[in-house]
Amino acid sequence: MSIFTLCRKPMSLLSTRHKTIFILAIFTQLLINLSDIMAIGLITIIGSLASNYIIGTEPEIWVKSLINFLNLTNISVEALIIYNLSIVVFLFIFKSIFTSLSMLQIMKFLSKRQVEISVDLINKITTAKYSWLKKQNSQKIIYTATDGVHSFISGVLGNLASLISDITLFAMIVLIIFVIDLKTAVFILIFFSSVLYVSGKYTQKLSLRFGTRYTETSVANRNSLTSLLNSVREITLTGNQKFFTRNLNKNLKINSESRGLSMWTQQLPKSIFEVALVIGAFTLLLFQIRNNNFSEALTLILVFLVASGRLIPALMRIQTSIILIRSHQTGAEMVVNLIDELSKEHDSENLDSRQFDLSTAPSIKFNSVSYGFEANSAPIIQNFSFEIMPGQLVALVGPTGSGKTTLIDLMLGIYTPDRGSIDFKTENSDLKPNSIKNIAYVPQMPVLIAGTIGENVVFGDTKIDIDDKRLQSAIINSGLDSVLSKLPMGLDTSLDQIGNIISGGELQRISIARALYLNSKFIVLDEATSALDGSMEKNITDHLNSLKKYATIVIVAHRLSSIKTADVIIYLDSGKIKGAGNFLDLQNKLPDFAQVVSDMKF
Repeated sequence: MSIFTLCRKPMSLLSTRHKTIFILAIFTQLLINLSDIMAIGLITIIGSLASNYIIGTEPEIWVKSLINFLNLTNISVEALIIYNLSIVVFLFIFKSIFTSLSMLQIMKFLSKRQVEISVDLINKITTAKYSWLKKQNSQKIIYTATDGVHSFISGVLGNLASLISDITLFAMIVLIIFVIDLKTAVFILIFFSSVLYVSGKYTQKLSLRFGTRYTETSVANRNSLTSLLNSVREITLTGNQKFFTRNLNKNLKINSESRGLSMWTQQLPKSIFEVALVIGAFTLLLFQIRNNNFSEALTLILVFLVASGRLIPALMRIQTSIILIRSHQTGAEMVVNLIDELSKEHDSENLDSRQFDLSTAPSIKFNSVSYGFEANSAPIIQNFSFEIMPGQLVALVGPTGSGKTTLIDLMLGIYTPDRGSIDFKTENSDLKPNSIKNIAYVPQMPVLIAGTIGENVVFGDTKIDIDDKRLQSAIINSGLDSVLSKLPMGLDTSLDQIGNIISGGELQRISIARALYLNSKFIVLDEATSALDGSMEKNITDHLNSLKKYATIVIVAHRLSSIKTADVIIYLDSGKIKGAGNFLDLQNKLPDFAQVVSDMKF
């Protein structure tokens, strides 16, 4: 991918207003560069005056004309040199300070845009089709939405601003030297352009190689560390730590080495241009002494050295900017690819369209619903038709792979049926699953956020909005109160402080308390009590039965105590209803269910 193509994509994500601000900021830098041009022009005057003063000859005609024009004929040569030198010093200091301040403002501006784009990207990720999201590498998604966006915006556009400014400065300096002396300008243009091209061609390749290797190993390391931390117990028991850390150790070495080589590559142009400056100055000195008088040669050499003093840093910054853009290319391309994928996969009717609360317990009607994960694969749910009445507690039972969780995901609006429809009906409205926003869902593996136990229960409510009475009820009825009684900080205990000490059953209680606190009219539990003991599960089941008049409840469970009191039990097999009814009827009519009951735990 060319630098132009790479830079064009992040620019396209900026609003018209932000593009204008960014362009004006770059234009401001170009105006600041004029101070360098003015300073080099004054250096020419100083050089001419100084060389003539040393040799004892009259100033050149163009210098005399300028002195007469400015009415400075009564000032001594020494005073003129000091006067001009003071202005040069001021211009160089002005340029350095204001260039730095200008770049500071550009980076602050880009940092804000980076946050906005990251947030927007994360919103699109979380509202994309769930079937697409399940196929993604979570660590790669995390890297892309954070470090990748940094590469995409600050890494590319930040260096682009510096690149444009320095290329313009280089062109301006060469242009003014063209005015001063054509041959010197041609020499500078050819010499430094050649050095820039040769060093750039080499360092860009190295930078892209090291940057790609660093990005790839960063994602791999995140994957390895996540797997390692999630498997600590099993790894410790088997004693195979070395096996699991071997690849991680290898990738960490490559990652660290790539980062170090990338930093070395950024410093390489400095050495190249320092050598080039010495060679160029010596070559130009020989050329000028041979073709001009000594006074003119001294002036041009002085101009060359001063101009090089501004050109060399500019050329190094040009080279460094190109290297940095290349080193950020892989991360930026990951963002480009993710944006393109999301534009294809994003479903505008998915989670982002949830805007309706259920006012009463809904009925849920399945109308010949079929669904499969892949377009050409056999459907997991096949021609499913059933109606759950308002306020019922319905249990889904069946062998592994029968489609229970997929059916729940269809009810939740996570998936959209390939054929058929699902209708939620309340007293006041007819809704589709993906338009409802206050569903209480408890998965088998609890999802917790960074924060306190209390924050995990209220899950987004601010302290102003928290209903203390409802919170206490949720804590008691989920059995979370017995967990909190062991913690000195209670609800204010940070999960970071207790780490992996908290058990799976205690985590499930937090998740159940969250669902109960929501006070939803539709509650879904997918193996939500699998880690609880029988007594605690019975207490929660009894509480759910007490909520039936207020909410419609759907559960998936493998314990008899969880499903025995259900109003309706649906037995699924291969995505089809094999039987439905209350516990006794289904046990008598369906041998498969009777076998399941005999195998079930109480």
